[in-house]
Amino acid sequence: QRVATWATARGLPVVDAARPVSEWEPALAGHSFDWLFAITHLALLPESVLALPTHGAVNFHDGPLPTYAGLNTPAWALINGEATYGITWHEITPGIDEGDVLKERRFDVAPGETSLSLNTRNFEAAIETFDELVDELATGRHVAVPQDVAAERSTYSRHDRPPAMAVLDWRRPAEELDRLVRALTFGPYPNPLGFAKVVVGDAVVLVVAADLLDEDGESGVVLEISDDRIVIACASGALALTQLTTQRGAALTAIEASTQLGIDIGTPLPQLADDLAESLTELAAVLARTERSYLRQLSTLEPLELPWARTPSTDHTPHYASLAVTVPTSLSGEAGAVTGALAVVLARLSGKDRFHIGLVDGRWTDAVGHAFLAGAVPVEIELQGDDALCAVFDSIGAQLDHARLRPPFAHELIARNPDLARNPELAAGRLLPIAVRVSAGGDPNEGVVLELHGAAGAWSIRFDDGLIDAADAHLLVTCLESALSAAAEAASTTTVATVDLLGDTLRQQVLDGWGDTTRAIRDDVCIHQLFEEQVDRDPDVTALMFEGEAITYAEMDARANRLAHHLVTLGIGPDDLVGVHVSRSIDLVVAVTAVHKAGGAYVPLDPVYPSDRLEHMIRD
Repeated sequence: QRVATWATARGLPVVDAARPVSEWEPALAGHSFDWLFAITHLALLPESVLALPTHGAVNFHDGPLPTYAGLNTPAWALINGEATYGITWHEITPGIDEGDVLKERRFDVAPGETSLSLNTRNFEAAIETFDELVDELATGRHVAVPQDVAAERSTYSRHDRPPAMAVLDWRRPAEELDRLVRALTFGPYPNPLGFAKVVVGDAVVLVVAADLLDEDGESGVVLEISDDRIVIACASGALALTQLTTQRGAALTAIEASTQLGIDIGTPLPQLADDLAESLTELAAVLARTERSYLRQLSTLEPLELPWARTPSTDHTPHYASLAVTVPTSLSGEAGAVTGALAVVLARLSGKDRFHIGLVDGRWTDAVGHAFLAGAVPVEIELQGDDALCAVFDSIGAQLDHARLRPPFAHELIARNPDLARNPELAAGRLLPIAVRVSAGGDPNEGVVLELHGAAGAWSIRFDDGLIDAADAHLLVTCLESALSAAAEAASTTTVATVDLLGDTLRQQVLDGWGDTTRAIRDDVCIHQLFEEQVDRDPDVTALMFEGEAITYAEMDARANRLAHHLVTLGIGPDDLVGVHVSRSIDLVVAVTAVHKAGGAYVPLDPVYPSDRLEHMIRD
């Protein structure tokens, strides 16, 4: 984007090649140019594009050719223990990095080199050689040297991953494990390969940084646990694990990591059996092919929050209750129909026409490597009011079938991608609060508030009764059963907007009981003034509680007043809009109250929203 901005400012044409080739090739064909450079474009260019420049096309490759071709080659070179490395400018041909070499630069791999530092050196070498290359191309002095076809050549694909999902094998020398940790260190940039891991049973900790130590001990035995490191003996030498995180990227101290792993000084860590290593390697190959689609899905994930569910505290321990759901016989064996009916109910109650739920498939709950995997596959639900129920059920049934074909994504995918890791809900593991579990045992996954469970034609709703009152859960089941009954009678003519969610008994209660809400409403004051009256009446009474913190009406009023005065000094007054970009907390309520006191109107900018959505709201 910075390059595009720079070019636009200088009147240079810009063609967005991030889209499919068919969308940008015509625009590129409209320009006349001698040479086409592919510098950070990682996809293969079709021959029709390669034919556009009058002289040829040149690729920057971040590795020495022909030894290291393909993608992520700096990391593979570090894993393999290369002493030298380099970059190559070569002509683009239909093959992967097979064209004649125009310019190259070699250098020694420094001690302690990581993928981050090696990539930095690669781009430094690229910048240094680019001026020379352009000058040679412009003057016709360039020399194209064919690659040595007899030399050793390795081509790494986008889907190649380190063996055994990068689980550290203590039977190997410490020097080898240290290389693996460094090769998988990409700093603040996306990590395309994975993190090194320590695994004990189902406990998994990611290793972000380590030091090589000249210490001896029985391989796999914990030699030291201190505030800042865990030292583990290897086949030769020892490895000090100095930077550790959870699988989703939350930082752990060495003490916290050892507790999570259940280890102490002298504990022998389990050895990585060869058959398990092979199974994990196979699993990594399967996961790699779904990563890009999961990244797109997770970046636009739209959880559905039940309007009556309470927010869990940081120390909340879920406890699940269950309510049976009566499903018409004609629908009881159709997961798409029962899930679709729940989706319709949730859409109507929440007012959202697009959201995600999680699908839990029994095939993965006990599979090899399940500890590395998220508990559910996200399924996107998108409904329109005029959609017929039969069409909704067919669509959701097809989506569930497709989701069952996919493995869940690896937890570490969140840690490996900074944009995802910045989402507090994803980082905390609260992926999707609503889930569907079909033919799978066990309790709901972490962060699940409500789950539809089906097995052998019997259906139930399981809910966290610490967050959802039983009465509200009963109402939800009533609405679901009403929707299912309507669908069984006329699914082809009943739509999302017209399906009866209440039934006669509940409708009467809503209209004649709960609906009798006639109250005298004052119209001479604003909401913040009503709040101030409450402050005067009960200044020392608790006004807000959130995650163990509480403030009184007087304390909240004082905080809101201070912020309101600051907003006024910034020019905020009547009819001004003020963005509130604060996570759910006491500070959020204080901020909203302060905006009202200053005379403005607040615009909620939820931090869990994707960045592009927030940017659109701000522009709008």
